[in-house]
Amino acid sequence: MRDTWKTSGAFIMTSIGSAVGFGNVLRFPFLLNKYGFIFVILYTVFLCLLGLPIMMGETALGRMYRQSSVGCMKKINKKLGFLGFIMSANSLIIMCYYGVLFAFLLLMSFYSFKIPFLSSDEIGGFFYQISGYREGIVSPVSAIFLILGWALVCFCCGDTNRLGKISAVSVIIPVVFLLILAISSLCNNPYGLKLLLKIEAHTLLLPEFWADTLGQVFYSLSLMVGIMFAFGSYLKNSENIFKNCLIIGFSDLFVSLLGGIIYLSVIRSVPTEFDGITSGFSTYPTAIAKLTNNPHINGIIFLLFYLSLILISLNSLFAYVKSITANLYDKFGINEEFSSVLLCISGLFIGFIFLGKGGLLRISFVDDFVACFSLLITGICETFFISKYKNLEEIVAEINKNTKKFKFPLKLFCVSFKYICPVVMILLLISNIV
Repeated sequence: MRDTWKTSGAFIMTSIGSAVGFGNVLRFPFLLNKYGFIFVILYTVFLCLLGLPIMMGETALGRMYRQSSVGCMKKINKKLGFLGFIMSANSLIIMCYYGVLFAFLLLMSFYSFKIPFLSSDEIGGFFYQISGYREGIVSPVSAIFLILGWALVCFCCGDTNRLGKISAVSVIIPVVFLLILAISSLCNNPYGLKLLLKIEAHTLLLPEFWADTLGQVFYSLSLMVGIMFAFGSYLKNSENIFKNCLIIGFSDLFVSLLGGIIYLSVIRSVPTEFDGITSGFSTYPTAIAKLTNNPHINGIIFLLFYLSLILISLNSLFAYVKSITANLYDKFGINEEFSSVLLCISGLFIGFIFLGKGGLLRISFVDDFVACFSLLITGICETFFISKYKNLEEIVAEINKNTKKFKFPLKLFCVSFKYICPVVMILLLISNIV
């Protein structure tokens, strides 16, 4: 018999934890810096028209059938089980390289009181030196922290309601710290707000802008990877899916904006090229080391910042694990705690692929492949087949169950899920291929 979340708070906090992750503090701010505030506007539009309908649909189907992605797709049509496995495959791919980035966050926090005492040039190259990427080798330090990282994930996985309790701590504490850091950053550098609000209309003519924005919505909300199917299957019938998903979606956007404010305010003193990995392990450390004239204070800020990233990334990691173990339980009856251990061991060994020579390039390549191709192809198939074989009115009825005043409009859901979502994703897929 499948367990259920004891409270809606457990579901909301765990779902927010799965959505809020490394990308909110690094990838979203990087895209915001690249495209300006018009990125936030289009992101919010895509969130409402595309992201939330798919999130609500996946959650509703999970609760209706009390199954994870494979089981839900088979319930809709016996031939669609393969699509659920593809979602699990997406989770597995992301989980493996995400685990490496998580290990690097642990590594940086471990050296938090050493890095602020280094010179700017030494700080910028410290991560690449200690991780072994500069020499093109698998550093023993990287290997040790990769093992520690997966051991921590393995400890947190397992019982459904334990995840809710862990998430309550590992979401609230980082968000509070990021809020304090964002306010402090704005007070010290109001110019960061000006950068945040810059609008350049010509950005709309860039095909990669549309692809990056939609990809960030799907990636950030953990869609098309089976997570929301799995989480929905543990949700009580008395819970309000519409309200809960709204809270999750806009909480994720709020944390992303906090990350954007910090990024634009802090990196002002670091003239370098930016990308997700560089900003996380080179640019941010260099900038934080210059926040005050006291390296001890900078060390404390450095530690708290990376502990925050560790906590929110931990949530995302065990959400990916959970989406796979739920499928294994539904399909083969394998105990979830046991399968969690096996998955963590697998993630550990596969993670070594992303260490050593070319490791960062492999992470970047796989990340781009998932965001620009795999998730889009999965999303096209998901929305098309569900619309074809499932009565969308039943899904909307499940979404609006227990709602009194504000309900998700039936026509909006049907038009978005059946037409807008697949058409937009097809166009973006073609654009990416070209």
